[in-house]
Amino acid sequence: MNKSFLLKLRQLSVDRDITPWLKSMGFSAGLVGKVLGGQEPGGDLLRALMRHDRVSMQWLEEGRGAPYMVSLALDDTDAIKMLEALFDEEWSVVIATDHYQDFSVVLHMPGQHGLKVKGKSEPKMVGYRIVEVVAGNIGLKTVRWLDEQDKANWVLPLTSVDMNRLATGRMGNLELFGYADGRKQSKGLINGKQKERLIDKMKSSLHDSPLRERLEHNGELMCEEEGAAYASVTKTEEMVRRFEQLPADQQDLVLDLMQAMVEKKQ
Repeated sequence: MNKSFLLKLRQLSVDRDITPWLKSMGFSAGLVGKVLGGQEPGGDLLRALMRHDRVSMQWLEEGRGAPYMVSLALDDTDAIKMLEALFDEEWSVVIATDHYQDFSVVLHMPGQHGLKVKGKSEPKMVGYRIVEVVAGNIGLKTVRWLDEQDKANWVLPLTSVDMNRLATGRMGNLELFGYADGRKQSKGLINGKQKERLIDKMKSSLHDSPLRERLEHNGELMCEEEGAAYASVTKTEEMVRRFEQLPADQQDLVLDLMQAMVEKKQ
């Protein structure tokens, strides 16, 4: 397993050196050296990769599926349910988007986990960034809901290629948020690109983003569609009311006429 594990480590490290990367997760240089030298990875290392970079255990242990974990929403209703379940915690929220058409939601906050240390009873506490990614069929309805909840912090414009990689579990936390050590550093997509303010926390309204105009335009269209639908229902109800006021013989005549028209069209 170790040969395939090392190949996966190199893939997950992006362009970061493996030794400082694993040391940043709390592992000693000696243990890292043993793993790189052929020792089988322990459960602590596998779990650390899952925590620190959203690595899928299924992919890591069995090579199946995508490397990184992503929650896929069937539609906006499903996405909102997922986000509601997560919002018991205080997340920072980034809306990733491809030309303001498709959307994914990246949630992150600081966290800690304990790492066993040989010869010590108390675990070593290691800080890391907890990250959740919700993708799938997410549209402006979800963005509007995030605005109403005063939850969204930033908009991250991505290329179509990067958007697809994020949504399909092929973009990890190192690439999203970057890293820094003595020899190499990367700002990451979120910290390195020009971030656009999505929510003004004082006014709780959209501003400083092309997404604002699109969101408001979509809201106007939704109102028009809802108004047209209401008018259609109202008109139908009025027609039914008038039909019910007709004498029985005239009702039969209307029904026969409607049946004849249906058969003619067929």
